[in-house]
Amino acid sequence: MHGFDSIDIAEIAPGVWRSAHDARNDRPALGAVVGTERVLMVDSGASPRHALAFVEALREASGRTPDLVALTHWHWDHSFGLSAVGVPAIAHRATFEALGRMRSWTWDDDALAARVATGEEIEFCARMIGVEYGAARDIRVALPTILVEERLELELGDRSVLLERIPNDHSADGLVILDRRTGTAFLGDILGPAYYERPVAYRSGRFLSLVERLLALPAETFVEGHDEPLSRSGLLRELAAHLAVARAVEDGERDRPTLARLAADADPQAEPAELHRIAAFFLSGADR
Repeated sequence: MHGFDSIDIAEIAPGVWRSAHDARNDRPALGAVVGTERVLMVDSGASPRHALAFVEALREASGRTPDLVALTHWHWDHSFGLSAVGVPAIAHRATFEALGRMRSWTWDDDALAARVATGEEIEFCARMIGVEYGAARDIRVALPTILVEERLELELGDRSVLLERIPNDHSADGLVILDRRTGTAFLGDILGPAYYERPVAYRSGRFLSLVERLLALPAETFVEGHDEPLSRSGLLRELAAHLAVARAVEDGERDRPTLARLAADADPQAEPAELHRIAAFFLSGADR
């Protein structure tokens, strides 16, 4: 395999594997929890090529391949590789419904542009689909076969894995996948804002509740879809500006420069443009 199909994976905890994310085509990190009896793959990737590259890298590194795959949410970069994995797939019911609607869609440039115009698709995602698939876009949207409502416990042999839905702005179907043995939590993109809303938004109360729920998990390592894994303390540092702004908005603050200043106080190393963006996202969600 070459180019985009060359995937590096690493064992980030005993029996827990993660591939690197790739910003060139917005491929997220994929994961696997390897038990004595079963292997759970976390997300199926952006395309069959992405999924199969991960499966092959996992086989070479661990001698095992997935028996199950769990989707953190429906977005294309986490789910469009499902048709190639060939094992039962677990997801929230809303993931099943979203992917079901997409099965009849077409994916040429005109179709993508039309959905961008209506807000059904994001321009960035449309562009990245073009990078991942090229001009020939034989995209086959597969459906999960095992549906989760709020939580599900899986036994993989020597370890149990929790799948739990946590309300968030990025995608209503967001599942966190926790390997209880190592305290490793795969978050997908659950910390992201609502990119499919215009303007893009965070809701302060929902975000604060989300972080509270994540910190209540027996987890020490948090694996995000498009960033590096974080320790518990690292997660709090990463979210310091977000939390400062969310708390202020929740208390009634609506002045953007004030919110940006609070964000800068919480995270002095962050770029000013990023802090203003965070403030804008929370202000957009303030009255929704």
